Amino acid sequence: MNMSKVNMAGFERFYNNEALSDLMLIFSGHEIPVHKAILSAQNMYFSKLFEGPFAETSATSVELHEDDPVALQRLLKCLYGYEVDIFGEHYAESLMRADPREIEPKDGWSDIAVKNCLNSNFRCWNHMARAWELSPRCRKAFAETIELYLVADKYLAAEVCDDQVRRFDFSLLHRFFYNTLFLTEEEPVDVSEIAEVFDPLYERTAGHEDKMRRKIAGFFDGWWVTSVGPTPNQLLVLYDALPDLRSDILQLRASRAAEKGK
Repeated sequence: MNMSKVNMAGFERFYNNEALSDLMLIFSGHEIPVHKAILSAQNMYFSKLFEGPFAETSATSVELHEDDPVALQRLLKCLYGYEVDIFGEHYAESLMRADPREIEPKDGWSDIAVKNCLNSNFRCWNHMARAWELSPRCRKAFAETIELYLVADKYLAAEVCDDQVRRFDFSLLHRFFYNTLFLTEEEPVDVSEIAEVFDPLYERTAGHEDKMRRKIAGFFDGWWVTSVGPTPNQLLVLYDALPDLRSDILQLRASRAAEKGK
């Protein structure tokens, strides 16, 4: 069922609420009371599970396996009508809007200093690198957004997938990955952070037609044709770490060329 056709206003109050609940979802040591009618109306996977010829149709509890528990809880919140903004949860907007005038406080580095560095508008390269090292929650926001996308894809929640692609903060990605990992040609390029964030996406999706993969391929391909992107040598290092990314970029270019040739 198309989620956009279901008005979920006010349904948030039923999330993780035993009132009128008729099923307990069990996963990774968590138990969340849910409502079959709400999940069936919002999601094709649960609709087939609860309305089809399966034991879960009459069950009072269902156990789900091999899912990241935080991502699965966020997916359930989406199905109950919540707006799930992971970057907002990790204060990414504050990081982008911080005052760049206070770069290095006397008492040492702090979250405030990190915010200031990330908004230094490319004027303090060494501070940008330091800010990246001190901002694990921002790297975590990228990884958690991808994890929610993957769990939503597994449970056929197409609109949640689309929403997370839309919310993926590529301007913040540019600041992080370019200004910290591609600072100079002289220094070795450490792409382990990129691989750590994106590896799950390439391991658990079918191919280059995946929406998030296409968006990321477009982002990195855009770097290639701009004056502020990485050098060819730096891209080779990146491609070695993420060969599927290189394949996706080549597929994207081929698709564009085919469209122009029509």
